[in-house]
Amino acid sequence: MEPALQAGTDGGRARGVARRVPRIERERQMLDVAEVLFAERGFAVSMDEIADGAGITKPMLYAYFDSKEGLYRSCVERVRRRLQEAIEGAATADEDAATRLWRALLAFFTFVDEERAAWTVFHGEAAAEGGLFAEEVARCRRDNVSLVARQLGAAGLRGEARDGSGTAADNEQTALMLVGACETLASWWLDHPGEPKEALALRVMNVFWLGLGAVGEGTRWRPPAAVAA
Repeated sequence: MEPALQAGTDGGRARGVARRVPRIERERQMLDVAEVLFAERGFAVSMDEIADGAGITKPMLYAYFDSKEGLYRSCVERVRRRLQEAIEGAATADEDAATRLWRALLAFFTFVDEERAAWTVFHGEAAAEGGLFAEEVARCRRDNVSLVARQLGAAGLRGEARDGSGTAADNEQTALMLVGACETLASWWLDHPGEPKEALALRVMNVFWLGLGAVGEGTRWRPPAAVAA
């Protein structure tokens, strides 16, 4: 039988009358605390500190997540899932492609705005090249790229569609640039919090959507001959 999370704490350590807490709620409490501490101090935070913050014992923390790596990975996965749900639930299929993309952009920046600790965990140490958790971040990026690419395909905005050479790869490449731009701008935003989320989403929308519209109309930029050579 699982130990019950106890009510009444002193310095975060459980004491007093035991209160049975459902496993899913207990796990959420642990992840909530871990997410904040990981965002503040990175992977260097100790399991003792996380256990204290959650008002539980360290053995219980290990019983749920096996290791600090397991706990951090669970935090990253939870952030990935919440971000995906926010983006996918932002628009309905009966809206035009431009509106769907706008809603997805606004949902993304709203998530970053309201979930700063989650975004810091997800796109900070977790995304480090060759890091333990880079694959979880890459998985979310692939999902977001696929979502945007589908929206572009639904809008008929393949990069070279007008001259007959358009392919699904055009949409994937454009979606990859769009997702990368949003992630980079969101990281910049953490150091410039005064900028409204709507302004960021609108800037991305204007640069990409107006550019895509021009490409869809057959407008092409070509380098001067001297540069092209």
